[in-house]
Amino acid sequence: MTVNTRKPTGMPPWPIIVLGGREKSGKTWAALQASTSNLVGTTYYIGIGEDDPDEYALIPGARFEIVLHDGSYRGILAAVQSVAAERTEKPNLLVIDSMTKLWDLIVDNAQRIANSRAKGRKTASGDYAISPDLWNVAANQWRVLMDAVRAHHGPAILTARLDEVMVMEDGQPTKEKTWKVQAHKSLVFDAGVVVEMHERGHALITGARSVRMAIEKPTEMPGLTIQELWSHLGITEKTEMGERSHASIVSDDPLTPEQEVALWRERAEKQTTEAGITAVWKEAQGLAQQNLLGTDALDAIREVAAKLKKGTPEPLTGAGTAAPKRAWLREARGMTTPEELRAHRAEAQAGGATPEVLEEIETLAASLEPPKTAEAPEWAETAPASEEWPVAPVPGTEPESAPAVSGLIDEAAF
Repeated sequence: MTVNTRKPTGMPPWPIIVLGGREKSGKTWAALQASTSNLVGTTYYIGIGEDDPDEYALIPGARFEIVLHDGSYRGILAAVQSVAAERTEKPNLLVIDSMTKLWDLIVDNAQRIANSRAKGRKTASGDYAISPDLWNVAANQWRVLMDAVRAHHGPAILTARLDEVMVMEDGQPTKEKTWKVQAHKSLVFDAGVVVEMHERGHALITGARSVRMAIEKPTEMPGLTIQELWSHLGITEKTEMGERSHASIVSDDPLTPEQEVALWRERAEKQTTEAGITAVWKEAQGLAQQNLLGTDALDAIREVAAKLKKGTPEPLTGAGTAAPKRAWLREARGMTTPEELRAHRAEAQAGGATPEVLEEIETLAASLEPPKTAEAPEWAETAPASEEWPVAPVPGTEPESAPAVSGLIDEAAF
């Protein structure tokens, strides 16, 4: 067997830089000031839940474009992918502001789905707890977007909030506090450089993946600009840059329905006690309720249980003879129009699908309906009460003084 290898180039790649800062610490200013550098071509700014930085065009030498999107996860992902697909003589700079709001959006979408299911326990806020399968979907959405960032040919700057949080020890709070970048926990690991900005003009480099800029401990660099940071990393106009190379992980090909049934039948046949076969059944039943396992596998477990004379487990609701031999929701998630989804819902209803399945198909159909035209808002009365969740005004109704906003839009993201 031949080992597949390549020689390391020794050339620095364009880094992904995370600017984690407190409120008004100058994160967006520092990111867009980098657009003045002769090292980059066009700077593309993707705002997520932040006011558009039109005024920052007055920064001497600033050259950036504001990327438009609809505020949904899919819209944001498409915007990042379109920037990554741009290839020019000079590398373009990608700025995403902010990754904190992106993760909030993904989690809000998961919470909405959890509430629509109305299963499990409720939290102190009155929402239903987000189940593990939804957390897995949320984490996967984050990974997909970060893969799009890595696919970008040039430098990337990602902003995020920096908050002081209590240190936990063995699941219990302590009196100690530390600063933490607020986003998905993998963000600081994915970045090539992490910069904390506790106040304007103050930069603390907490980590850098670089031979030329060896950081053994958090290092203060007052007044540091992105241009200077690139220089410390060995990136100048004379530097020959390497491609950002990432050792990706790829999921194995999914099992065929026949392989899936055979796998569960084999597991069931290995059980010799009622407790064992019941445990296999409950695990399969849980996956089927989440639409992650076909009903043929459940039938196979029933057959094995009957042969062992341990009693047939209780049938899964909606998975009896009236239930279709296919996953209604799995098909629904591949549909792209509300008409198609509603026809599918009618078919599912006739096939004996559960009310929960019918409700989720209707939710997917409603999410694809075009937005209704709203009346012009009364600006003095309906201005957002919080900076955390700005609401985009209806196009064409903004007064001259109203700021443009890259708003967050709730959507069926799963």
